[in-house]
Amino acid sequence: MVWVCVISLFLQTVVVYALNSSDDSISKETIVENNTSSQSDDSIDISDIYENNVIKIYNTKQLQAIGSNSIVTSTDNDESNYGTGQQISVNDEYITYSLSSKYQLMKDISLNGNDIWTLPSDFTGTFNHGTVDENSTLYDSSTDTIYIYNDYQLKIIQSDNSENEPVMSQDMLPECVGMGQPVYSDNSSNYLTYSKSHNYVLSKNFTGEMPETKANQISNISTENCEGRDFNGQVVKTIGDKTYILIGNEEQLRKIGSGVTVYGAVYQVYLHAAKWYVDEDENGNPIMLYGGDADLKKSQNGNEDFGFGEKNIHDKDKKQSKYSLYPYIWGRCGVNQSTGEIDPTLDIDKATNQKYSTNANYIIFRNIDLSNENWTPLMFQGTMIGAKADGKSTLWNNDTSVIDYSKATDLNIGDKPVISNVNVSQTSELDVGEQMGVGFFATLSNEASDSDLGLSKGTVTVKNLKFNKINVDNETTKTKFDQTLISGLTSTLGLTLGALLDGLTWLLTFGTVDAGLRDTLSSILNARKDDPTALATGCFAGRVVGDVAISDCELDDVKVTNVNSNTGGFIGYISGKTEYDGYQKD
Repeated sequence: MVWVCVISLFLQTVVVYALNSSDDSISKETIVENNTSSQSDDSIDISDIYENNVIKIYNTKQLQAIGSNSIVTSTDNDESNYGTGQQISVNDEYITYSLSSKYQLMKDISLNGNDIWTLPSDFTGTFNHGTVDENSTLYDSSTDTIYIYNDYQLKIIQSDNSENEPVMSQDMLPECVGMGQPVYSDNSSNYLTYSKSHNYVLSKNFTGEMPETKANQISNISTENCEGRDFNGQVVKTIGDKTYILIGNEEQLRKIGSGVTVYGAVYQVYLHAAKWYVDEDENGNPIMLYGGDADLKKSQNGNEDFGFGEKNIHDKDKKQSKYSLYPYIWGRCGVNQSTGEIDPTLDIDKATNQKYSTNANYIIFRNIDLSNENWTPLMFQGTMIGAKADGKSTLWNNDTSVIDYSKATDLNIGDKPVISNVNVSQTSELDVGEQMGVGFFATLSNEASDSDLGLSKGTVTVKNLKFNKINVDNETTKTKFDQTLISGLTSTLGLTLGALLDGLTWLLTFGTVDAGLRDTLSSILNARKDDPTALATGCFAGRVVGDVAISDCELDDVKVTNVNSNTGGFIGYISGKTEYDGYQKD
């Protein structure tokens, strides 16, 4: 045996055992790891494999050794020579690939998707790693490679359902796995999944940490096939400084102007130990009581076909609960429209804080067929934009400054949704207390400002819509107004009639309703009754009055008839500041 001793100041002593080439006995070399110490000529440098209490990982064999407690050797960084080098020890203790050791990946390591490496479930060690953010490469389409940054991703790949689990744009961040938007490969309309057929690379910035994820909060809400939205059942979205109601069916479109509450999805909850919990059925699924106004069909909500609105929200039913034998109290809750979370404390009437008003903001994101019954012309003072996802795009770009879905920076104006089979038939006297003009829109007009009655609140906008097969037929020459409307005046009448009286809305702001105001309103309605533009007729709109912008709207296969004057294929009558851009009519 040969003993080589190096005398110096040191922080720790590393001892390496090796076979002596001459007599096959074990020799022992002492190597001092300290910047101030010297090494003998017989010392070996092990910093490539072990340094500062960290085991350095270069290859798959080393990964597979983690948790095995096998001894680290000096040649483990070379996969072909793994385990054949000198065994490394510190202070007479071997360095091993233990569950509690510190590790660092020195490079990206390719993994086999069909036999993916797994980090032991009882791993308590750490991985040193660099910074990972949303700009880190998650998918390389040129090589069909998905990069793995955390143990959540590994567990998804290992799952039996990996073929159906989508790769989401924020999956590189362990706290955000399952969030963001689906990732698509080039030239494909199908989003990526963690299918085992892809190439996988373990990033050198991999971490074994598994913090509580935001996705856990929304795991009960599907993000698959949500048609460009953040999650299925979503009916409200804030983009910039505007909140939009998402319109996905005929029932919603017909409710615009009704003032009824907008409802998102509704779920069953139970009260236990003074706390509300999301209820589950025998299969562990949350119990849906309503799919949301925009997702009435089973194919959209995944559960059943629902009727529209409050009256069609199912009541709580403890028989559906896996806790039905327990003495709990059952109730209903809404879905947070900012996070997609089923919130057991959220009142269903307050989940959206929106109503189908004439001056709200709307995004139409699906094609809508109106052939079931005649269309009632819409008095409108808000914003209506068509934005239909093409299977690859999203409807908006979410703001990365927030960690949930609460805010988007801008709207993606994609394909035009098609509103088809619009039939408008005006055969009876037109009631000017309800409607002025005949068309898909009766009147488009801006509201007067609350602070300056001579100014507009803002531009009314209609954008990126396609209409197919519109038939507008106005056969009446008479108008009327209901006298009971005047008799039943309240102090809120100004809000009710604002959509009807265009620029004269300011006349309604006299405070409490008295006889003088009733006379004034009666005069206004009489004037409207005698106004020939009340019968103005167009396929798109009967009347456009005030500050209105119409852009990128297309009409195909249209027919309009009117026994009166003020008739147009697009608009019957225009007054005020109106802007057109990209208008098409075939």
